[in-house]
Amino acid sequence: MTEAEVQAQVVALLKAAGAFPEPFHTHDARKSPAGFPDLVTVVEGTLWCIEVKAEHGKLSPEQVDWADALMGLGRPVRFWLAAPHNLDRLREALGLPTLPASAMETGGWGREGTKSHSGNTAGLTEAQALRIDPDDPREKLVHETMHVLGVNRARAEEIVAYNERGG
Repeated sequence: MTEAEVQAQVVALLKAAGAFPEPFHTHDARKSPAGFPDLVTVVEGTLWCIEVKAEHGKLSPEQVDWADALMGLGRPVRFWLAAPHNLDRLREALGLPTLPASAMETGGWGREGTKSHSGNTAGLTEAQALRIDPDDPREKLVHETMHVLGVNRARAEEIVAYNERGG
């Protein structure tokens, strides 16, 4: 999984957790101070600073300095190193429900270490899931959003609509 793919999943998790303002990302890191976090936002009064890495990425000394400085603010701050292997832990830290086992079987996040549970947090019965039109790309995206983020259909539709508007 590339860093861009990890970042897209992290942004989706932050949005599902109610991040406000929109997660900030410097589009040209060459114009930012060295080591500044990839994503910055607020979730429920806590500043979240997230450094995104591919599977085996490590923090640079400058990134460690930024993490230390931000965590020393004396306010609620979470600094998170996001990588493919710990997206399930980020989901839990953000207070989002864990994925049902059925979502993990179809390629959902958190395949490693996610606790399966009974119940369908995606809000679809099996019969409803079977009625999804496989040729409708938007419907597939809504369905995937429900399973990946563990949200109900209405919330998934809001997220998809927000992203369609360029959010």
